[in-house]
Amino acid sequence: MPSSLSLLSTLLALTCLSALGQSPFQRNIVQNPSFEESVGGAPAEWQVESGQADAQWTLAQGEGRSGDNALRVTNSTERSPHVFGRVFQEVSLDAGVTYTLSAYFRSDEPGEAWLGAGTDWGHRFHVPVCPQWTRVTGTFVAEGGRTPIMFISESPTSGILIDDVQLERGPEATPFVYLRPPGEGELRVDTLDLDIPDAGANLLPNSSFEMGEGVPDGWSFNPRNTDATLLLDHTRARTGVRSVRVTNSTPFGAHVYGMMASTQSIDVEPDTTYTLSASFLTADDTLFWIGGGPDWNVRLIAPPTEGRWARASTTFRTGKDQRQFDLVSVTESPTRGVWIDDVKLEPGSVATPYVPEDSLGDCNLEIDAPPEIAADTTITLHMWAWNAPGTGAARVTVTIGDGGPTAETTAPEGLSLIRIQYGLHDGFTSPLAIRASLATADGRELATTEDTLSIVAAREQAERLDALSDTTAALRARLTECTARGLDGAYPLGKITILEQFGAFVAEDLAHGEIIRARDQIDQMEELAARAADELDRLAEGSLPPVPRYRTSDITVRDGAFRAEVEWPDGRVEEGYPVIFTGYGHFGAVKRDIEVFPDYGVNIIQIEFGPSSVFPEQGVEDLSVVDEHIALLDRAAAANVTVNLLLSPHYLPDWVYKAYENAGGVDGGFIRFSVDSPDVRAIHERFLRLVIPRLAGHPGLHSFCLSNEPVYRNATADPENRRKYTEWLQARYGDLGAVEAAHGAAYDSFSAVPDYYSQDPGDMTPQAAYDYMRFNDERFADWHRWMADIIHEYAPDALLHAKPMATAFSRTTLDHGTDHELFNGFSQVAGNDSWKYIAGMGVEYANGWQGQNMYFDLLHSVGGMPIFNSENHLIPDRFARPTPPNHVRNVLWQAAIHGEGASTTWVWERTFDARSDFAGSIMHRPACVDAHNRTGLDLLRLGREVNALQTAVGRVAIIYSRASLHYNPECERVLLRAYEALNFAGEKIEFITDRQLASGKAPTYAAIVAAGTTHLPASALEGLRDYQAGGGRIITVGPDALGRDDYGRSVAEPIEPDFAVDEAVPVELRDALTPILAALPGGRPVHVLDADTDQEAWGVECLSVEFEGRTLVNLTNYLTEPARVRLSEVGDGSLTDLINGGSAGDVIELEPLEVALLAIEWAAVTR
Repeated sequence: MPSSLSLLSTLLALTCLSALGQSPFQRNIVQNPSFEESVGGAPAEWQVESGQADAQWTLAQGEGRSGDNALRVTNSTERSPHVFGRVFQEVSLDAGVTYTLSAYFRSDEPGEAWLGAGTDWGHRFHVPVCPQWTRVTGTFVAEGGRTPIMFISESPTSGILIDDVQLERGPEATPFVYLRPPGEGELRVDTLDLDIPDAGANLLPNSSFEMGEGVPDGWSFNPRNTDATLLLDHTRARTGVRSVRVTNSTPFGAHVYGMMASTQSIDVEPDTTYTLSASFLTADDTLFWIGGGPDWNVRLIAPPTEGRWARASTTFRTGKDQRQFDLVSVTESPTRGVWIDDVKLEPGSVATPYVPEDSLGDCNLEIDAPPEIAADTTITLHMWAWNAPGTGAARVTVTIGDGGPTAETTAPEGLSLIRIQYGLHDGFTSPLAIRASLATADGRELATTEDTLSIVAAREQAERLDALSDTTAALRARLTECTARGLDGAYPLGKITILEQFGAFVAEDLAHGEIIRARDQIDQMEELAARAADELDRLAEGSLPPVPRYRTSDITVRDGAFRAEVEWPDGRVEEGYPVIFTGYGHFGAVKRDIEVFPDYGVNIIQIEFGPSSVFPEQGVEDLSVVDEHIALLDRAAAANVTVNLLLSPHYLPDWVYKAYENAGGVDGGFIRFSVDSPDVRAIHERFLRLVIPRLAGHPGLHSFCLSNEPVYRNATADPENRRKYTEWLQARYGDLGAVEAAHGAAYDSFSAVPDYYSQDPGDMTPQAAYDYMRFNDERFADWHRWMADIIHEYAPDALLHAKPMATAFSRTTLDHGTDHELFNGFSQVAGNDSWKYIAGMGVEYANGWQGQNMYFDLLHSVGGMPIFNSENHLIPDRFARPTPPNHVRNVLWQAAIHGEGASTTWVWERTFDARSDFAGSIMHRPACVDAHNRTGLDLLRLGREVNALQTAVGRVAIIYSRASLHYNPECERVLLRAYEALNFAGEKIEFITDRQLASGKAPTYAAIVAAGTTHLPASALEGLRDYQAGGGRIITVGPDALGRDDYGRSVAEPIEPDFAVDEAVPVELRDALTPILAALPGGRPVHVLDADTDQEAWGVECLSVEFEGRTLVNLTNYLTEPARVRLSEVGDGSLTDLINGGSAGDVIELEPLEVALLAIEWAAVTR
């Protein structure tokens, strides 16, 4: 036992390492090595992957070598490259350490099969013909980190039995020791014989934050562009007397975060495995992590902890030349509180218990079980027990349940790991109480603890799923009867389709041991079944409205909308209907489900391929991928589903970078290649000229997307960048002296002008950075325009767009090269990749609505074309917590109100890998899929009304100035506040850019707001002067408005605003702006009042427009609490609820994120 553990006073004493799991310190690292534990009929802790082979994996009861079970595989698929079946599990291994893998096999004809390990399957040990149980062993040196161990079948076999898998340190396989699982109701407790690492080794000083005032010693805090706060909290601590609490109310956005960081780099060894662990307590769902390293590639995300302390860890490997690790902790989304304590960085792949720096060595037990434990027949827990030196061997007693079984074991002095196993019995009830005590041999009690275990049993979920299957069949029969009568069952059809498809998904989850996930989906599906039954009742009585469906046809753009044919349930076909497309992306599952999607109400998908598929090798052209996509387009057209094809130029073959020296050198996210390289352009041009003629005009094609999340950040390593920038400067300025005057800098030559962007004045003057930003914006847009022109040679009517990210208002992304106004210049569709996520608890708004709404209003203002969010992020990747269906509905509906004409949601894929980007996707959330379906149907049904709101002309425009964002660090915040204030004043908000000001667009508006607008080009300033001289009103928000040109020079003739308003929090700013808005021509539009106080309401968006003799009013409640409002103007009119049908009362009640579309039906007398 390491001597440093003698200082341990408080540590994690009982922790659930896995549902059944082996301790990481045990000799056999494999979990469930004898396949005795099963979940839903599948071996627990193991994952099965078909790999395109018809391999079947079953538990062979009564045929085990040691216990009852073995694992049987059969395979009927002939051997072929990349075709296999495998069973595997991932384990954490230490790099450079020798391990031995072994397993027993029995088979008369195993075919081509092997046991192995490694991320690239680099360690393979062949399975021979073995009529009797035969052990296969192999030794390898681990690369470190999470490593799969696996068994793979690559050719036909009538059957292979596998049992007693073992992975252990060392060069030899030791005898396998079988541990019988407990019987029903049996409790087993034993002390494990372990080689426990030094739990006291921690590379971090002040890791429990016990030293320092305000900010802990050795740490710094910077809120950056958030309002995050840090507090040393003396009321909550995992160990010691305090922890760090971080709060944040700033919405999630690209490059928006607050940060705590260690002030000193931590010394590490190159090419070495380390484990980072910490204790977290979270008050809500938020994105908070601790980690760091190069490019912040290590991130330990704080898990949701249900208001209790929980420890988490991650293992990583340092780089080959890495000798330091910079530790940071980052908050990226709203939270009312994340507490962090007991941070530990240690060598090795195991998170050992945290040792407080001032430990005294008292005996201690403390239960820290997870909120829920999924199990089939057995639960297995592990308990750390600390028995202080000098106490002697102590007795550990564990009891399960009230009056339930009790078992004992002995704990020696020091640190022990104790395994607790309990066999579930029929009729057990959850939660189960668990109690543990530590006592001396003579009975003197040293420590006690207790907790409850919440068990989610697989058998119960399987029974519920069977019942749901029967219910679904009955619902389908009822729907068939209704449709036979000519009734349109679009709404219940969506729910029934979910029940049918997700029934198979949940069965698969149960087979893979995802019991809690299965339970959550079944809960939602049972509710959907009840709602489907209610909708079928309404359908039978004739109270469900009919919905038109998109019919494959030419898609055009007019009045800010996609126009296409729709077919109504009565067979009537309507041409030129404003269709709002809703669907999913982006990989295999959307291709598979094309024929199913119309039953979901889905009518669009996005898929992709790129040059690497056409040019797999230098000199080779393979158009089979085009043929595959033509076949897919044929299917889509037949199903009345349209396809957006992403041409993915970033899929440039690797051979290009090797063949051409000028191909790379760019830090651009997905785009690593030079857009200026003639060689790279030649490849992209050849790709387009091969592909587009074969796809152009296909009836299943909606549009082409030119690039995926385009960023062109740093091209200094590309020689073409210097050449292009010099040409730009010479064309703009003529001579070097003019450049120097504009930049306020001296240069030896044009080649000395910095050819990159930086906001650090030590790198360059702000004026020099501004010029490079403008060049980069124009260059990147021109590259897209070049591709667009090639496509339009073959397909002149094709709708084109790109997929830039929604970062237009972020000062930290001005170097991305994505001027969204310039991007709209080569597009017929305002394409983008945008996000809107649910907010945490304790913040003002229920989701982060501001960023996307602002961005869409900007896109609409600079193009007037339909917006297509072709990668619509509704749910963060790997988000494990529930997402309310109202959030999904709110995102889709409100995006349409703000101009969206098409959306493909990220992502229609499922996974069993918690680290995958697909983890937590909408395809694991049937209630969210239903909200998606319902909203898509409502948007189809009310397409005319929604389009009227989309194209309504605003009275007020906010200036959008990239120059002000560049020069003014406060601009981003002031813009956001002004937008929020005007939004809750009932105004339809538009934006006006410096180019539009210069071109004379300003008179379109009754007022123009300069919020944080400190710098504008001279031509834009002149446009504002002309606007004001013609009677237009200018409102400034914040100091120093309109005082400088876009090179920082003071304006000779300053513009005096008609109204100057001090910056304030949004609600106060709204109140300051309200009298100004009321005095504008036409008075205020319809807005909302608090129904209880009759004062201006806050947090409820209200947008209105006159349409066909009615006033349409769209409402949504962005607050986290229900809202009761009434409209400011109804008079003698009546209110109709266009979504739900029927009349709406004077008082409108809205749940958080609920949307409403109302119509004021005016009396015959003129208003």
